[in-house]
Amino acid sequence: MPNIKFSTLSTFLIFWVLFSCNTKDSISNKIENNKISEKVTSKSNKYKDCNCKDNLQLADYISCDETLFSNGAKIYRQFNCDSSWLVFQNKNYKKIIYSLDKQMIEYTHKLGYVEWNEYEKSILIENKVVSGCCQPNEFVLIDKENGNLIKELGKEIFLDIDNFNPIFVSLDNESKKLNFYNLNNRESRSIDFNFDKIDITIKSGFMFHPEELFEDGSIKNDVFKIKYRYKLDVNENWKYENVSINLNKLHN
Repeated sequence: MPNIKFSTLSTFLIFWVLFSCNTKDSISNKIENNKISEKVTSKSNKYKDCNCKDNLQLADYISCDETLFSNGAKIYRQFNCDSSWLVFQNKNYKKIIYSLDKQMIEYTHKLGYVEWNEYEKSILIENKVVSGCCQPNEFVLIDKENGNLIKELGKEIFLDIDNFNPIFVSLDNESKKLNFYNLNNRESRSIDFNFDKIDITIKSGFMFHPEELFEDGSIKNDVFKIKYRYKLDVNENWKYENVSINLNKLHN
């Protein structure tokens, strides 16, 4: 075997190359580890109340994603093994506006406050009172600035989603009126309405909720139009009656 000799300069160069490679790998690992650490910490902080170690499947269908509104406020869900809750938060404070306890936590997204839409000064929230079918959802209106409840609007027969003049229309069976609520300026108006045919239909068991009888609503040129179906006798077919109301003639 030939006798190989290294000069002092050659030895130094070999040592320097090996040291540089090891150092580069070490620095790269530290940078990568820091990135992973920062990412996990960020996710952990944001979703610190979005897990249940006793039921990991909850995380598959309970979303903790935020809904951000135009004024900087936001709504998001949180949950643990004992309950789920809906949070309203702005830059000054946060508050829980709805919650489900441990026995009902698996109905999150199916029961209670399930969906929401933003309007000029408020947030309209759909409140699902039963999980499943056969009962119309109710609606509540909360203040977009502080999350406080403005009004329980009840069930709707029509919702005009016009951004400039959104109108929520509902029935008041006790006072025998149709109610019209402007979701932007919070102005409420009403008009007397004849419930006779609707009452007979409901009492005869053809339908359980009067709101389910209404369909094809619209608002054009300040005129509200809708129709409802009714039955006055078990042997007759469904009949329809049209309703037309000039919104400019409503009283407060």
